[in-house]
Amino acid sequence: MSANEVFILLYPFVPLTGLIGYIPQLVKLIKIKQVPTSVSIPTWYIWLVTWIVTLGYTYFVANDMLLCLTAAINTIAHTAIIVVTHYKAAKYTYYGMTLENGGR
Repeated sequence: MSANEVFILLYPFVPLTGLIGYIPQLVKLIKIKQVPTSVSIPTWYIWLVTWIVTLGYTYFVANDMLLCLTAAINTIAHTAIIVVTHYKAAKYTYYGMTLENGGR
């Protein structure tokens, strides 16, 4: 079996593996009862932009639907992390004060 054939065989597992990798972070964010301070929103936005560009490139230029699927899954997962983080920050913040410890 050539290296080319090995990667053709393995690559379909990449989108699924990538999706599974986001689950622990999303679950942790969903369960947290405070402002998620350990998540760097600017970093997630940068990664989101790179995946959006990758998605466009793979769809419009490379015509690689499997890589396009991978980029789409990553784009959706990054968006979910950002949305949940912003939601939790808004939910547990009141006029600039966090609601941890009764807002004190």
